[in-house]
Amino acid sequence: MRIAERILPGKQFLSLEFFPPKNRSDWPVFFQVVEKLRAVNPLFVSVTYGAGGSTRDNTMEIVTRMKREFSLEPMAHLTCVGATEQTILSFLHDLTMVGVDNILALRGDPPQDAGVEVVASKDFTFASDLVSFVRKHYPSMGIGVAGYPEGHPEATSLDKDLQALKLKVDKGSDFIVTQLFFDNSYYWDFVRRARQLGINKPIIPGVMPIFSLKVIQKVLS
Repeated sequence: MRIAERILPGKQFLSLEFFPPKNRSDWPVFFQVVEKLRAVNPLFVSVTYGAGGSTRDNTMEIVTRMKREFSLEPMAHLTCVGATEQTILSFLHDLTMVGVDNILALRGDPPQDAGVEVVASKDFTFASDLVSFVRKHYPSMGIGVAGYPEGHPEATSLDKDLQALKLKVDKGSDFIVTQLFFDNSYYWDFVRRARQLGINKPIIPGVMPIFSLKVIQKVLS
């Protein structure tokens, strides 16, 4: 079921984002956490993967287990940096085969790991290209996109950044999940400006519990 169809006007909900461990040996503990958090009854759960799609196969297996074993509504992150149309189509096909109906469409960033090289994609430059492609080939797929209340780091201005968001919406995205923000006023101003520009899709605030200074430094790096 598309996440946008699960979001009801005026009804509060909680969603969760999981960062799966890279090592499969850590998966049993990870799924124990998933089992515990299922008790909060999230509307949906999103699952990240490594930069450049480096852990895409792991993501597929994890969202499959979340759907089948835990009865959660998973949303798989899908980045297009370094991707080809064929790799994207293959991933989307596999998602539909296991009953996963939603993706978060992102441009993504190249891996920072030494020795890992990602060739620039000839098929996709921006997340809006990915949204358009998915909507064309898998019209029933639910598509979320990212929004940036404080502006994307590469944006020349907040207005330009918001125009890029509108393009993703116009290309076929269903809802928006914001990047983290540290001042609520940024979020409410972002929503106000988005509505003025004609963006009427749900805008879900991204919230991260901060447990240590190291976490904040990692987010800001």
